[in-house]
Order: sequence, then structure tokens, then C-alpha cells
Amino acid sequence: MIYNIRVCLLGVCAVTLLVSASAAQVTISGGAYMSGGVTTSGSGTSSGSWSDNFRKTTLAVGQVTKDEFGLDHFQTGGVAVLISDGRNRFFIATAKHVFDNPSEHWAPESLQFRGWKDEQTSRYRDFGARIVLRQNGKNLFTASSDFDLAVIPATEELLTRIELDGHKVAVLQPTDFADAQTTSDGEDVVVLGFPALVGEEYQQRALMRSGIVAWTDSSGPTNHEFLIDARIFPGNSGGPVFSTPAGVNRDASISTGRVVKLLGLVSKTVNAKPDVAFGIRLPENGLVIGAAGVGIIEPAQELIKLMDKAESEQQ
Repeated sequence: MIYNIRVCLLGVCAVTLLVSASAAQVTISGGAYMSGGVTTSGSGTSSGSWSDNFRKTTLAVGQVTKDEFGLDHFQTGGVAVLISDGRNRFFIATAKHVFDNPSEHWAPESLQFRGWKDEQTSRYRDFGARIVLRQNGKNLFTASSDFDLAVIPATEELLTRIELDGHKVAVLQPTDFADAQTTSDGEDVVVLGFPALVGEEYQQRALMRSGIVAWTDSSGPTNHEFLIDARIFPGNSGGPVFSTPAGVNRDASISTGRVVKLLGLVSKTVNAKPDVAFGIRLPENGLVIGAAGVGIIEPAQELIKLMDKAESEQQ
């Protein structure tokens, strides 16, 4: 076991990512309009892995820092996902603490964002698109008062960086968000993120990890935080959690070719405290990061409310 470790990334000391199935393609040139969707089932699956379209909605969040030789480079510290309200407005969604975490005195003026096209680009040559989070003392992002979630309008620079052929972008819409039928105990999930413990050489492309939904609130799984059994670490914060295209259904039947849904975004991992269990106690001030193998996830349905809130604030 590892004791007394304190890993801080983008405002989180000892915290936590995948993308959904009908990630729509949206044209961004001229007046942005919806142009259909991409499904992971049957003949609609694009070439390559079923997860490729969803990776294209996932963003690495970081800062420009110095390496051990004093050279500037992009350092990943969190994850975000590109979403749309279905009315031609695009937002970057992530965990609120990535943008603002008073307990860690974290309130950056701006952050850098890299997308799927940057996987082949050196972090020393391309720092990503800069997104301003605060201006004249005012937050430019919209944060949830109940969940660890925040959204900020996507800039034209970012959308251009991640565009597909034909001036389109892969984006998640409300129809891609999981409902109560999809968010259930035992549901297979995948998580996308950039955990720091694997090292920067493996952070060019989002790391995918699998798990299951471990616990949901019986009063409403899409209105409360829920837990997943998956290995998530600092650097996964804000990462998407998706259902899988094959697995066990609520009625115990098994199906394939299911539509992938975005269940939520990673908030943090559950860390072991001094009193772990009866008869087991860590040293005072001890902490084992991710010892429980359980992550706290914020529900995707809350993002719909956040986008509406953001639009009303900008009017």
C-alpha cells in the first residue's frame, strides 16, 4: 500500500472518464445545424473501434507547464466532453472542481484543451486551444449548485481544431444521455480519461477503462450521484462514463448492438481513510488513493439543466 500520497491535478488532490453512442455530427461552418447521428449498432458502425466516435467528443484539459528540463509543454490534469443542447449551441462539460476548487485554492484564469486530432501532435509543439474561464472577476462558466459539474461555451477555435471532414464535429446531445432504464446497478460501463499515474507517454490518447455501476440511489438514479466500480485516479476528473454496446440488461437478458449512452461525468474516486474496516487502521493522516476502486459519478441528465441555465445567464 502507498501511504501519505498527495497528487494534485487541476485543483484536485487525490481525485478522477468515455463517450456515448449516437454522438451526432454537427456542421460548424455557416449556420451550425444538425446533420444526423453516428450509431454503434449494426451497419451504422463506422470503421475502426466502436468507441472512436465517442473519443472524438472527449477533450484533454491541462496547462502549459515546465518539464524537468525547463521546457514548456502541455500537461494533462483533467477531462472534458463536448455536448450540445440540440439547438446548435455547443458546450464544454467537465467536473466543476476542474474550473474552480476553493478548498485547494484553485481558480485558474484559463485552461488549455486538446482534442482527438492532437493525438499525433507533440505536447511540446501544440498546447491546445486556450479557453478563458474568468474575465474581470466574473466566471464565464456555469456551475451546478447541486453537483460537481460545470459547462462553458465552446469557442470557434476549439470546434475548428476537432472538426471532422465536411466541417462537422462529433458532439453528445440530450438524446445521448442515459435515463433511469440505462443507469442501473450492474450496468457495464467504460470510462475515458488521462490518469496521471500511467505517465505522460500514455496520455496522448484517452485511456479507456471498464467497470460496472456499483450503486444507484433508489429514489432516482438520474437525479443523484452514483458509484461505479472502476479504477479511476487523479487525471480522470470530468471524464465521460458510457454504457457499452453489449452486455446484461436490467431483466438479465443479454444483448449486443445496443445504443451507447452517456451516464455521467467523473467527479472523484473514493479514497481509503484511516479507519478502513474493523481491525484495520492506516497511520494518522494516511491515505490510499483509489483504494476502494470506486468512483463517484455525476448524472448526465443534470447537464441538460446546466445548458439551459447557461443560456439564460447569457441573455
